[in-house]
Parts: sequence; structure tokens; C-alpha cells
Amino acid sequence: NLNVLDYFHVLPNNRSIFLLELTGLRFGMIGLLCMVFLFLPISRGSILLRLIDIPCEHATRYHVWLGHITMTFFSLHGLCYVVGWTIQGQLLELLFEWKATGIAVLPGVISLVAGLLMWVTSLHTVRKNYFELFFYTHQLYIVFIVFLALHVGDYMFSIVAGGIFLFILDRFLRFCQS
Repeated sequence: NLNVLDYFHVLPNNRSIFLLELTGLRFGMIGLLCMVFLFLPISRGSILLRLIDIPCEHATRYHVWLGHITMTFFSLHGLCYVVGWTIQGQLLELLFEWKATGIAVLPGVISLVAGLLMWVTSLHTVRKNYFELFFYTHQLYIVFIVFLALHVGDYMFSIVAGGIFLFILDRFLRFCQS
């Protein structure tokens, strides 16, 4: 991150905020890359899982760990920006911003809140003792995905679209079979 400072004209008193936001941007990108694989293991009839000989039970375990990793990076992403905007004194102004072009912040906040709700209810003790709460809260994945797409835009969303498409195709085929 420090080498990037040479390419931008950042005032010395704004360097720490710039580095914090740049770190947050990178956490978000790593979270997107983890999300590429998040939806693949939960497609029960997936041809990919059959090709690499992974049973559904193991695939679910991969999904759980990928979910933890993804939400950790997305939480760090949001935290970096919240801290940076708080230091600048622009937290409320920037938190509710929804630009027509570029990054829209408010959809990212909505997506993160939906993701955090899914994450908290997927913890082992909650999932074990309150399975229905876990199950119905996980239906927020629709809100999570839609607002993530609105947050990052079509170009960045295309990174994760393949895995999501395969998951939606699997859900559709299971719906048609039932």
C-alpha cells in the first residue's frame, strides 16, 4: 500500500485516511474473490461437485468456511471505510450516499447488514439451537446479492456472477423437479 502513495498526489495529513480506504478497497476485492466460490458448494446437483468427487456434506462444510472468510473480509472492508469517514467527520454524509455512477455506498451498507445477519445466525450454536431462524435468515441472500450488485456495479459484479448463476440454475432445476 505504501508504494501506491507515489502514484497519487495525497497531502501528508490525508495519507493515513487514504491508506485506510485503500486497505478497505482491497479487503472488499478479496471478499469478492472469495464469493466467487461461495455459491458453488451449495448446488446439490452440481456437475462440478460430481466431477471433482466432493460429497454434498463436505461441500456444505466448504460453503460454511467460505462464508466465514467472505464475511470477515466484507466486515473489514466496511470497517475501514467507517473509520476513515469518521476521522474525516463525513460518516453520515457518505454512509447514505447513492451515486448513479461509480460506487454506491448505501446499497453496500444494506448488503453488509444482510450478510451480517446471515453470518450471525449461521454460527454453530444458533444454527444448532434455532435452525428455522438460521434457515429463514439465509433467505436474505437475495437482498445480499441484489444490493451487492448495486454497490459494486455490473463490471465488478461480473466477477461473482458465474457462481451465482450456477446456484440459481440449480435452484431452478430443483424447483422444476419437485
